[in-house]
Amino acid sequence: MRKFSKKGKVYAAAATLALVAASGGAAYAFWTNTGSGVGSGASGTNVAITVNQTGVVTGLEPGGAPQTLSGKFTNPTRARFT
Repeated sequence: MRKFSKKGKVYAAAATLALVAASGGAAYAFWTNTGSGVGSGASGTNVAITVNQTGVVTGLEPGGAPQTLSGKFTNPTRARFT
């Protein structure tokens, strides 16, 4: 096994110190940043959709098997919904 030379130890120590300093600086910047401002947003007018059920549901009970629903949805606006 080869021993580190004095010059190698100095380089390793300098690299370690630089890495620690850079990490500490990044952590300090992350935890000390601040900001302020005002924000706002708007949405369109709420319009109800109409649901027209076209099938009969039987056997619907809590904890029971899932049932299939069928129907048509009427959207009075041009907006898409999924």
